[in-house]
Formats: sequence, structure tokens, C-alpha cells
Amino acid sequence: MSPALGWRARQGVLGLVGAVYALIAVASFVAPDTMAAGLGYRLDNVDARNEYSAIYVGLWLATALIFGLSARRPRDRSLLLVCLLLIAGQVVGRLAAAATAGLPTARLLPPSLIEAVGTLVLFLMLLTLPRDADDAPR
Repeated sequence: MSPALGWRARQGVLGLVGAVYALIAVASFVAPDTMAAGLGYRLDNVDARNEYSAIYVGLWLATALIFGLSARRPRDRSLLLVCLLLIAGQVVGRLAAAATAGLPTARLLPPSLIEAVGTLVLFLMLLTLPRDADDAPR
């Protein structure tokens, strides 16, 4: 694989993840009850709706923006680390829930697995980022 193709692949992965988070954030803003129901949540009071919106609109939109910025700057080790921590944090939270409440149902198993694989991919991207990445062709 040529170095330029490697950088483009990194940009593609980061951009795709950012786009997915942006779509989730927009859908959660436009149709919160529908999106929440798909996860087994009921937004039946103002606090539930507020908390849902804080995470699924606010945090996911911020996550999308960080991934988008990282896609534009794929050589930036710090941005890539932030992307990794955002996704790995979800995996840690799911592991904590599995330990205290059990494994997720079939409804949440696919996103759980995607997050775990995403964490591994981002970790490998970080490990394989050349030390001289700042000197790589832009």
C-alpha cells in the first residue's frame, strides 16, 4: 500500500465514523422518541429527554466533529488518541454494565461489537502512525 493510500484510508475510516455519529445525532434531535425506542428507552419525562439529548445529540455531535477534524488531520496523534478514548470509553461502560447487569440483548449487541472493533481499529491506527507523521506528504 502506498503511503498516500494509507493516509487516505485513515481519513476514510475517521470520516465514516464521524458521519455515522453525525447521522445519529441529527436523527436523535429530529425523532428522539423513535431513536430512543430503538434502544429500549422511553423518554417519558423532561429529565429523561434532557439526558438522552445531552448524550445522543450533544455528545454524539461533538464526537462527529472530533472525528471529522481528525479525518482532515490524520497525522495528528493527539486527535487520534481523543477519538480512541471516546470509543474505548463506550466499550468500558458496556463492560461495566455487563459485569453488573449482564450482557446486552440482541438489540444492543451489534453496536456493542462495532464499538469494540472500532476501538481495536483506532488503537492499531494509533500504533501504526509513523513517528515522523508530521513530515508525511499532505
